[in-house]
Amino acid sequence: MSVLRFTLLLLIIPILGFAQSPLVEKDLSYHMRIPGITQINTTEIHAYVLSEKEGLAVFRTHKDSLQWLFTIEDVEERGFHLQSDIRFAYLYGGSTQLHIIEPTSLLGIYSVADLGFEAHDVARIDAQLYICGKNGEFGFLDLSHPDSVVSSFKAWDNQLGIKKVKQIESYFETLFILGNDDSLSIIDKSKTGFELKKKLKIPYPIESVFLKNKTIYGTTYEGELIQIDALSGETKLLGKADGYITKLDFWNGFLITRTENGLVHLFDSGNFFNFNENPESGNHFGVSKGNLWFTEYADVFRLKWIQDSEREQVAKSVEQSEWKLKPVRDYILPYPKPLLVHVETEPRSVESNVVYTIFSPFENVTQVENNFTWQPGARDIGVHIFKVVATDQFGKNDSLSFTVDIRPFNLPPKFAPVRPMSLPVSEPFSITFSALDPDGMEKNLVRYVGVDMPSGAHLEEKTGVLTWTPNLEQVGKHDFRVIATDQYGTAASMDVSLTVIDVKRSGN
Repeated sequence: MSVLRFTLLLLIIPILGFAQSPLVEKDLSYHMRIPGITQINTTEIHAYVLSEKEGLAVFRTHKDSLQWLFTIEDVEERGFHLQSDIRFAYLYGGSTQLHIIEPTSLLGIYSVADLGFEAHDVARIDAQLYICGKNGEFGFLDLSHPDSVVSSFKAWDNQLGIKKVKQIESYFETLFILGNDDSLSIIDKSKTGFELKKKLKIPYPIESVFLKNKTIYGTTYEGELIQIDALSGETKLLGKADGYITKLDFWNGFLITRTENGLVHLFDSGNFFNFNENPESGNHFGVSKGNLWFTEYADVFRLKWIQDSEREQVAKSVEQSEWKLKPVRDYILPYPKPLLVHVETEPRSVESNVVYTIFSPFENVTQVENNFTWQPGARDIGVHIFKVVATDQFGKNDSLSFTVDIRPFNLPPKFAPVRPMSLPVSEPFSITFSALDPDGMEKNLVRYVGVDMPSGAHLEEKTGVLTWTPNLEQVGKHDFRVIATDQYGTAASMDVSLTVIDVKRSGN
């Protein structure tokens, strides 16, 4: 290992999410929001983002951005697993149907085939799509025309002695077929048929194979990564990830993997290093035109590789990026008042460099940067928990939670009782009326107003303080009313009785 390589390895070791890594940072100059992301797949031309809420969004990839082409809605009925190659994308899972998507078509769907079994993996050679099923089934479709797809499926005749198939890969005119007997069959396709070039016995319980950069990789359920030499059949254990590897690709010369539990790793020199340790954020990725497109919660953005010349400066920025979310109070709202929430960072100076995501039981929450609105419905009466997660360009994150209590109606303010009082003439008098809002969030939003008050008396609207200096002409009993309204306009009233007396005359 060279000195440069060893130095780079030392920098990778502390990666526990982007915040501690001087190697990568988020490029927030371009990012987009797609809620409910379940998968992302990329080729050198197109990107496909599968969302349980938005459907399948298809993009054209550019050097620094993604150009939206179209979205296919209601894909949950079509499948939950997505694969793609340079021409088509394939959507399947949960049924016997296989949907073929053509990104250059205005309609999006090229054709649909009913296989008679649930697909598990696909690989294309020219106009033939090879498919293996969840229970080892194997066959192929003719993709030369949309109409030919519907009825062209043919089962594998198994003349080459291949038993149940686990997974398949293709490279030009070659098929790599992983059997359930821990064998890897390498088959060449010619004009006359198929020829078994080699059958390798793998000394590991391989569950999946990946073909990247002309190299075959296999993985076990325990996360072991094995490199397989297609010529000699020799195998090499490269390392072990924190779980079963479901995706593998290369970016900036490093092998990057995603495990079944949502962890992403960089692999180098026999070691896996955590790339992002928060599986709740999704952490789906795709590589296209040298860009690593990454998903975190509902956001899709590029990850930027930090050059050697920038690394020290970025490391200082990471160290200095100390911030947190300012707590948000719990809310009590009468139906149908909307929820309006503004989230702030401490300090405020980093606010523009933070991406916010809100989680709630409701899909109709609207977000504009760090502002959220929600209109509850009649069925939403009760207490609900909302969570906000914020992350910066270095991967540092913070979160907060708050409750929203939706009440079926708004209770009026409740006055503290005031007994009848006597006050001397010509002397300053004051009294504070206090009304509490039993289901309000802000005490200072109660407002007071007096009705039929004595001349010269003044009631402060915000504080409820009444001041009055009665004169000789006002000697006697005065009855009036004080009304308190809460922030939603619900009112309560209290009758007040004050008696003005002439102390000197009473004394005589």
